[in-house]
Amino acid sequence: MTKVKQHPYMSPEAVRLRQRDSTPPWGVHPCEVDSIDPPGDGTAFHAAWVEAVALRQEIERSPNT
Repeated sequence: MTKVKQHPYMSPEAVRLRQRDSTPPWGVHPCEVDSIDPPGDGTAFHAAWVEAVALRQEIERSPNT
């Protein structure tokens, strides 16, 4: 048993999207980009954030089909 009770920090909608898209715990989902400040460079989390930013930009540029 942990001493500090843990609470999710993401909205229920974000949690469902992360599960749907198999986003790992250390990853960043494109739907979270606006709510996360750019993390320090050189970390795995920074790499995941950069990837999510690029994916979101790609999605935003894509025409609706």
